[in-house]
Amino acid sequence: MNVQKKVHFFLLTIVVLFVLPIQVLAQPSNTLSIHYKESDSSPRNYKVWKINPEYAETNMKSLNKKKTNELDDLFKESFISKAGQDNFAVIEELPDGLFYGLEVNEEGEKELRTVPFVINLPYQNTKRVDIFPKQAEVGQLTIKVIGQVDSDNEEEWKDLAGVSFYIYAANSNQPLLFKDGYFTTDADGKAELKSNALGEINLFSLPAGDYVLVEVETVDGYSISRKIYFTIEAGELTKVLVTKYLLDSDDSTDNDDDDAIGSDSTTSTSEDTSSENEEILGGQHFRKVNHKKPAQGLVGARFEVVTWNTKNREFEDVLLENKEKYVVESDERGYFKVNNLPLGKYYLIEVKAPMVQGLQYQPLEEAIPFEITRQSYTNYSIVEIVNKPFKESEQDQDVTINRPQKPHDQGFLPSTGEATTNLQLLAYVIVSLGLVLLLKQGREFRERNL
Repeated sequence: MNVQKKVHFFLLTIVVLFVLPIQVLAQPSNTLSIHYKESDSSPRNYKVWKINPEYAETNMKSLNKKKTNELDDLFKESFISKAGQDNFAVIEELPDGLFYGLEVNEEGEKELRTVPFVINLPYQNTKRVDIFPKQAEVGQLTIKVIGQVDSDNEEEWKDLAGVSFYIYAANSNQPLLFKDGYFTTDADGKAELKSNALGEINLFSLPAGDYVLVEVETVDGYSISRKIYFTIEAGELTKVLVTKYLLDSDDSTDNDDDDAIGSDSTTSTSEDTSSENEEILGGQHFRKVNHKKPAQGLVGARFEVVTWNTKNREFEDVLLENKEKYVVESDERGYFKVNNLPLGKYYLIEVKAPMVQGLQYQPLEEAIPFEITRQSYTNYSIVEIVNKPFKESEQDQDVTINRPQKPHDQGFLPSTGEATTNLQLLAYVIVSLGLVLLLKQGREFRERNL
């Protein structure tokens, strides 16, 4: 028995001293370096949660709406970054698996400056991974509505519930749509925003830009407030305070004030957001991508913005205020935009094709048509423009830009002949169909008489 005990003790010692440490050392360990924009000198903090892949497949969109404490309840494994140098943060000793991450402040609450990201570790068999999360191009808005308690007392105010508003983008006559507090372009979104019991309206994911807040319905005893102009900064929280006066107050809105919405009406039409004589302007968002799936953004593609002169049958340059051509270029993620142009139809002509990661891409030989409407810029729809690279054998050749002479979507015949009218085309179609029917009936007649 003593010999058996000694053997057991010896084996246990081996396990404790050698086997367990080896197993611990063998545990997967990954290092994640999270980089952020160079212009930001203040350190940032990030938090990642290890998530279930099956959960991620069906619930990924809902994660972006959850607070950090809700994520803590949902996922038990989380890791906090350590501030690094040169605009990056580091999270070490991460196990293998799928992670959901976002930027947090010192209190551990979600920050808006960085778009949430997902990373599967190890990435491409690499244990040390560098990522560059997309910087947020949206912001958050809090509207606070307070009302006067006594017309003779400027010191006492109360929260007002049930006050309704529309939000318009600058130079747009259509109100923005929201769903569950988030900006949306879906048809089931709602334009009317109503203050809650605390007198607040909290909104998320508004594209950065200039906006107008217009009150469309007040509560009993209070006048309609003036329009409020404000700006949404990317990744920032904007706060707007609406002060409402009692109807008998000397500071209440005067119906004759051109800057105010009439207090004798509880609704405001979209025409109130711009002068009848003011030209309505708009824009469009674009992205230059390659032909792969998923598509990757291409930096350095350059375009000129033009219109088509139907009378002279030629492209005309769109000029800026300084009389220079309106030229745009795709950024490092392939995005670019045109803005502050009158409503109407325009074209993009590529004047410089991108070269990315050593690959020269083929220049487009057709003009890209797009239309600027009241909603084309504010609904944040993105027109994707696809380029393919030259074949490997053609990579070293000189790139020639063949500027298009006419739009691809215009139904013009070559300049050597006259354009065919719609009536002529219709006549050709009718005559052709008639000949086909006559030939068919003649063949059937001959077959019956054989």
